[in-house]
This record gives sequence, C-alpha cells and structure tokens, in this order.
Amino acid sequence: MGNNSDSDRQLNIRYGQVQGLFWLFSAVSFVFMTPILQERGFGNAEIGILFAVRYVTQILGQLILSSVADRCYGRVALKWFAVGMTVLSVVFTTLFLLLPGIGILWVGFLFAGMGCTTFCISPMIDALAMQFIELGRKINYTVCRAIGSAAWAFACLGIGKMMDVFGADSLLIFQIGFEVLFLISILRLENANPAIARSIADKGRKEPPKAHSPWYLLTHFPRYVLFITAIAFLYISYAMCHNFQIDVIRKLGGDNTILGYAEFVLAISEVPVIFFFSRAHRRFGTEKILVAVMFFAMMKVAVQSFAPSLLVFVLAQLFEMLGFGMSYAAVVYFVIENIPAEDRVKAQGFVNVAAGIGSCAASLMSGAIYERFGLPTLLACGVGAGILSIVVMIISISCPKKSLRKGRELDTITENL
Repeated sequence: MGNNSDSDRQLNIRYGQVQGLFWLFSAVSFVFMTPILQERGFGNAEIGILFAVRYVTQILGQLILSSVADRCYGRVALKWFAVGMTVLSVVFTTLFLLLPGIGILWVGFLFAGMGCTTFCISPMIDALAMQFIELGRKINYTVCRAIGSAAWAFACLGIGKMMDVFGADSLLIFQIGFEVLFLISILRLENANPAIARSIADKGRKEPPKAHSPWYLLTHFPRYVLFITAIAFLYISYAMCHNFQIDVIRKLGGDNTILGYAEFVLAISEVPVIFFFSRAHRRFGTEKILVAVMFFAMMKVAVQSFAPSLLVFVLAQLFEMLGFGMSYAAVVYFVIENIPAEDRVKAQGFVNVAAGIGSCAASLMSGAIYERFGLPTLLACGVGAGILSIVVMIISISCPKKSLRKGRELDTITENL
C-alpha cells in the first residue's frame, strides 16, 4: 500500500508539472496573439482570418489525433502523442519568431501548424489523467489543473509587461523556452500502457476493447452531443469578446500590461475551485454545474465587454471562478460518466473540436463584424452566443444519457478525480 501511495504521489507531482508548464507557455498563444499580430502590421480582418485558419486545423487535427489515439489504446502510450505534437509546436513557433516579415499566406501556414499541434495538446493532457483514473490511480485532477491556472496567472502577469517593454519577439522566446521544459516533463511522466495491459488481462481479454467511430459517438450519446453543442456556443461567445479584448482595454485607456493584469485575476480566480468543487459536485451533479458554468461564463464576457472602467474590466474576470474555473473538472467528469473508456480520448477531443468550431466561426465573423458594424455590435453578438450556450445546456439535461449497444455497460469511475 505504501508503494502505491508513493507511486500515486509521484504521479500527481509529475502530472501537476505537466499542467503547470503547459498553461505557462500557452498563455502567449491563447491571450497575446492579437497584439503580436497587430505589432507585425496585420489588420483586424486579417487577424480574424488567421485565427479561423488556426481553428480549422485545430478541428481537423483533433479529429484525426483523437481517433488514432483511441485506436492505439493500450498499444501506443498517449504521452508519445503529446511529445510529437510539442516538438512540432516548437518548430512552428520558432519559424514564426525567425521570420517576422512574412506575409499573411506564410503566417497562415504557420498558424495552421500551430492549430493542429499547440492547440491540440490540452485535451491530450486531460486524456492522460482520465487514463490513469480509469486504472484506479489516485490522481487529483482538480488540484493539478489548479496548478495550471496558477501558472497561467503568473505568466500573464509578467508577459503583458514584457511585451510592452521588449516587444512581440520576447513573448515568442518565452513560449519556446517553456515548451522545451514542458516536453521534458511529458517525457518524465509515467507510461500507463503496462498497467493497461495488466487491466486487460485481468478482465480476461486478449486485446484492448475496440474503439468506435466518431459517427457512432455522435449518434449514440444524445446528451453528449448537446453538451458539445453548448460548448461550441460558449466558445463563439468567448472568441467574439476575447479576440479583440485588447481594443476594449485600449478604449478604456489601458495597454498590454492591463491585459496581463486582467488575465492574472482571471486565472488566479480559478485556483480556489479546488477547495469546493468536490463538495459542489456531490451536491449538484455534473450537469447542473455545467449550466452554472455557462451562466457565469456569459456574465464574464458581458460585464467585461461593456465595462465602464478598467477596474470593472479587471474585476469582471472574477466570474471565471464559477465559469471556466469550474468547467475543467466538470468536463472531465462528464466524459467519464457518459462515454466508455475506449472512446474517451475521442470524446475529450471532440470537446476541443466543438471549441474549435465555435472559435473558428466566431473568428470568421468577428473581424468582418468589427470592421463593418463596430466593436459594440461585435461584443453584443458574443453575449448573445453566451445566452444560447445556457439554453442548450439546460435542454441537454432532459435528454437520455446514453444509447449503447446491448450488453455494453458504461462504467463511471469518478471517485479519484
């Protein structure tokens, strides 16, 4: 028992490092890419197109990678997928750094590469946690994810000021450096495949259970389908209001440093969730928590979008605690509770696909809406999409949980989250 406890403790430490380092370097791509592109001379419409390209390849990459990973369940360790994606992400980011004067076509190529690497790593990391939970390991996902939020918070606090002082290139150097450290942390993470092989043998199987096609997943789990539809609307809302949030800040008299402060408050507000999520989950259940997530996420984008001052803009980020702060663990719970083990990488990947579809649609529209109708109209559309996400999530609760083939049971292993 002692050995198992030590092993689980080591697993939690290393998985916490993986989460922390990923969110540390990804803050650049997720938050500061708009001001980086603006500094390099791209207009609002061009930025919207580039983001759309990135989201399209994120969608395609996620569909392919998650399906391949599920088909390789028990044969190829998930960590090797994350390693390959990280190496390619470093290559694309380095090229973007070294070629500052290239036009939109070549930048679009690099963004396409980032979309199917940098932006597809996160669901793979979550799938790693689900795999260990499936094996009965005592991995505390909520705490490890909170480490990621704290890392994101302190990264944003520094890199906003870094860009104002040293320019865009300093942020890209920051990202590349911490991506390399993240790659090392993934390589040091435990390989789950030997334990998976033992689990398969214990169940009397000669081979891992066969994963289903994406079409099967989308036609046999109605509640799950509505759930990812709500996720798509949520990300439409976020992308519309976040792609150009730097312009909201500038309108109020702020700069990139204020954006960094706002992202610090946003991310640090996610950390306290580790202290009450388990209790909230036991009392309300996953679906009700997700409805609350949609509501508070909508409130965040609404208040920050029409904030009368920089102080209100920054304080609006506190809604993140009950918005996205609650969503990370809730989404993992939802997938485990609703999807069979052999399809969970794909199911978690589809969450990212839904986010990508929503963000892509928003990016295609947002640049054009901004150019033609102005920033207030764009932000109002984003708030409207947030309201739709709440409605769809409420509808999903009344739908059947699953529609599985006869004889196949859905296991629900949630006590270790």
